[in-house]
Order: sequence, then C-alpha cells, then structure tokens
Amino acid sequence: MQQPRPTAFRRYRVLLAVPSDRSTTGLLRALRSHAFDATMIHDGTRVLDTVRAAPFAAVVLEAGLPEYPARA
Repeated sequence: MQQPRPTAFRRYRVLLAVPSDRSTTGLLRALRSHAFDATMIHDGTRVLDTVRAAPFAAVVLEAGLPEYPARA
C-alpha cells in the first residue's frame, strides 16, 4: 500500500544573528541546500524587530552582537 503524498511542503524559516558572516556562510549555504529558508543578520539591534515581523522556527543568536537598545 502506498503512503499518501504530502499536499504541501513547508519550508522552515531560520534566522542566524551573528556578528560577521565569515564563520556562518557555510552554515547558511547548507541550510538553504536542505530547503530551509535561512536569513542572516549582523546587527543586534534588528534581531527583535526581525523576529516580531515574521515567525521563525529557530533563531541562532551568537554572543557578541550589540545589545538591543531599551525602548522608552
């Protein structure tokens, strides 16, 4: 008996928040080659806004990013 085919393919969104792209370019390329929708940002002040704008399945947040500024 055949298994039913999935009706839709869901691409998982992954955010890489890292200070530079030297160490993570390979990781970004590998995620994309395995059908992940991977995004990389280098500015710590944009992390929270980026995550609020669209849901991500995972966020890789590297230490060393500038602190997120306090909002009044």
